[in-house]
Amino acid sequence: KLTNLGQLNLSRNHLYGPIPIEFKNMTMLRYLRLGGNVRPPAVADDPLAHLCIPSAVHQRLEQTLSAEDMPPGGFCPGSD
Repeated sequence: KLTNLGQLNLSRNHLYGPIPIEFKNMTMLRYLRLGGNVRPPAVADDPLAHLCIPSAVHQRLEQTLSAEDMPPGGFCPGSD
């Protein structure tokens, strides 16, 4: 559950898809980096395969994310 996790750097990987909604339960998280993720070749042509963040997760973590730390897909479609 990682509720005591304070820092998480997932930048510069080949991550794609939505950030798990469970990230909103990381109550101690104060540093989250998601920028610089590039889609792997297997999904490079899929416009929906960007790493994105559900709005519920962003609401919980908005103080930990700066513009450069947002994932390349920004907010997940239909995540309101």
